[in-house]
Amino acid sequence: MAFTTSVAMGLILIGFVFLMTVKAAPRSLPLVSVALQAVQADSTAPQADQAAQAPEFQQLSAAAADAKEEKVELPELPRAETTLKPTELVGNQADSEKQLQETDAALREAGDMLRRILEANQNRQDDSAGPSGASGRGIGQLDPNSTPGRQARWVITYPTLPQNDYERMLDSFRIELAFLKVDRKTMQYLAHLSGAGKIYSGNASNEDRMFWYWMSNNRLSELDDAILRRYGLDPTSDVVHLYPKDLEKRLAEMERDYLRRQFKQSDVEKIAQTNFKIFPGGTGGWHLEVTSLVLR
Repeated sequence: MAFTTSVAMGLILIGFVFLMTVKAAPRSLPLVSVALQAVQADSTAPQADQAAQAPEFQQLSAAAADAKEEKVELPELPRAETTLKPTELVGNQADSEKQLQETDAALREAGDMLRRILEANQNRQDDSAGPSGASGRGIGQLDPNSTPGRQARWVITYPTLPQNDYERMLDSFRIELAFLKVDRKTMQYLAHLSGAGKIYSGNASNEDRMFWYWMSNNRLSELDDAILRRYGLDPTSDVVHLYPKDLEKRLAEMERDYLRRQFKQSDVEKIAQTNFKIFPGGTGGWHLEVTSLVLR
């Protein structure tokens, strides 16, 4: 009897301890459960891990899902159609490639024509400044203080930027985008790229600003086309960057200052190449610096 009573009292005591533990547990569970969920998400829940990385790989994941659906659906297509499609696709691809080649050739031809027009405009201004040998230069040599003379030796490097920042950067220097229209006589202009946009046109033979082409296709040249198309303009030649006269003058002053500081001379005719680069900071958020200068 005494043994039975002892066992009963022991069971009651165990039950009481268990109840007290259950009642006390909720106070500490939230912190522990959060930590456990984080550990579980990292170690035992690959789906949660994939969800956390979704922003970086979202497009790849979507592409993989689309490809899987296509593989499931393809066998359901009639066999007669699948046997005809390869020939049709080859023909369509050939036509598309031919059209792209013709378009690229037309753009290059228009770009070359635009370059010749703008160079002729600049050379006409250079010749009107005086006789070819007036300053000791031979016939056909460029005046180093003229727009074509500066453009022949200057190299300007842009930073690669997202489109919005790129537009603001160009606007900070009042740089305009332009191309030659299909009549091969009219220039199409776009200014104020990051704002409402200013679209206007003019006679190509009257354009005398410093102009720049990209040395090769790159991300920013693609952005030029994208910006123009955003305003409903489809480039019909290579796109040029037009620099205002005051920007050209400022760059020339920077070049002379660098020449005096680094080489203790002021004769710009001795310069073979001047390299400029755009950096963040300054008025408008961007500024240009001379990064190097090479003498003849």
